[in-house]
Amino acid sequence: MRFTGLTEISDMMSHLLTGVAKVAVITDGLRGSYIQSKGAEMFHQPAYSVAKTIDSTGCGDVFHGAFLHGYLSRWQIRRCSDFASRLASINASGLGGRFVLKTDLNLLAS
Repeated sequence: MRFTGLTEISDMMSHLLTGVAKVAVITDGLRGSYIQSKGAEMFHQPAYSVAKTIDSTGCGDVFHGAFLHGYLSRWQIRRCSDFASRLASINASGLGGRFVLKTDLNLLAS
């Protein structure tokens, strides 16, 4: 909202995808995220829940890093967003912004 000055998610996406951007992701914490590729329909990725949230520090960074990993690996957009959402939730189940790095990421990428 602060970046675009708009209030509707669909309007924000249209604004973000104007120009050279090929994909836009708007994260919304526990409400999940909204993803749209240029020329495709926007979709909602629900946030995964964890049995016990310990610390949300770094969850957004983990989400964006995991999404970009998948995107640059040429995964389908929905796989990127699901992977990113899962890793962000795992990160919240431990202390610190890099808890997820202690996880075997190869198991999660399948």
